[in-house]
Amino acid sequence: GWLLTEAAHKFGPRTACIYYAQRYNFQELLEAALRFAARLVREGVQPGDRVGVLLPNLPETMISLFGTWLAGGVAVALSPLMVAEEVGA
Repeated sequence: GWLLTEAAHKFGPRTACIYYAQRYNFQELLEAALRFAARLVREGVQPGDRVGVLLPNLPETMISLFGTWLAGGVAVALSPLMVAEEVGA
């Protein structure tokens, strides 16, 4: 998570992500990731816990990855192409 924190401090208002008409600057991305991290902690995620991220390439994917790392978790990227049996294994 430190990488996004540093980028937000250095490049805050610069565009970090564009997805169609949706834009995030580095500061907005950090704020969204911190909100997600806080939610994970409220839900009981502790440092070292694995958090599965099953999303396509969207801004929310970056938010969930950085949020997981900021909460101290280990992000486990899962492909949206996986079937239920593969995800549960």
